[in-house]
Amino acid sequence: FLKEVGIDHFDIGAQSTAPKNKNIGLDEELLRYKGLLSPEVLKELCGQTVSIDTFRPEIINHIDKLFKKYSGLRLIWNDVSGVIDKNVVRFLASNASNRYVLCHNLCQSREETCDHMSYVNGISENFIEDCAGFFKERLSLVPRNFRSQVILDSCFGFSKTHDQNIKLIKMHDILESHFSANYSWVVGLSRKSFLKKSLCNSLNLNHFKYDLESNYRLAILENFIIEKYFDRDCKYFIRSHLPENLVFKDHFDKISIS
Repeated sequence: FLKEVGIDHFDIGAQSTAPKNKNIGLDEELLRYKGLLSPEVLKELCGQTVSIDTFRPEIINHIDKLFKKYSGLRLIWNDVSGVIDKNVVRFLASNASNRYVLCHNLCQSREETCDHMSYVNGISENFIEDCAGFFKERLSLVPRNFRSQVILDSCFGFSKTHDQNIKLIKMHDILESHFSANYSWVVGLSRKSFLKKSLCNSLNLNHFKYDLESNYRLAILENFIIEKYFDRDCKYFIRSHLPENLVFKDHFDKISIS
């Protein structure tokens, strides 16, 4: 179905890094990928781009070797750790078609990725400039000949307060202006808790219910934000848990975020 509606990038994750979810460990994560990425699935994905959402180099190394057995599979490493090390350079050097998503995450090491909300800095007048500085510092660690393979992700929800997330959305164009137009950006707002809070504030609700109506409203809010703040000439990858909901465009004029 997703291929039929025009989706040609598939992001697959086995370890949730949402707050309060436990670290499942390397062995369990690898087992889950082995169960999912069967020969039948990989043949179905040939001709598509597959993004692997993991902060563990052992996982991406295993999948990189696996994908080389199939022609027409393009690989992206969606690494939410924000860490640039020799593993990243090795991955980019492995195949010129490999892409790497550099995420804004303030955790200090790969092992602490699941605890990213322990690394939230207070509100700063220079928050957007701080984000730009983060990306510039990390990009400087990538050899120049590999930088064209890097995609930037502001990583909404990771090591950021509610207000910082909202500010980042509204001023994302300023962040983008610090970098060459050759860079693509990931916009990942789907299922973010700070948006659920904004939706509840907008509708005067005490809490978010996971029912059909609330999920529909959340999808509308996500679309509204994408249309208003990211519908420019920059190259974006829109990341959604329910990409079919990206067609919802009703009542945009009635929604605000705060």
